[in-house]
Amino acid sequence: MTLRPISPEMVERNRELLAERLRWPDGALEDCRLLEELHPGWHVWFDRGSIPTKPDPRYRAEPPPWPRREGLSAPTASELSELIRQAE
Repeated sequence: MTLRPISPEMVERNRELLAERLRWPDGALEDCRLLEELHPGWHVWFDRGSIPTKPDPRYRAEPPPWPRREGLSAPTASELSELIRQAE
């Protein structure tokens, strides 16, 4: 079986579905889009903190090439933006 390449459109649609189904806070999806505009190549999403090893809600980002590397996380979009800036 051959897997289709992951397109940016597919990634964005999946993120929209996650935001809706996991009930991201108001503005979180827009924050993620803005961070990706400010930091091209980074993949950003909101994590409601639903697993025991990562219990606190926060924004998360993975650097290119994602999803293979360790990412960054912060409780707010502005703090995550600063961490990404420092890592670039």
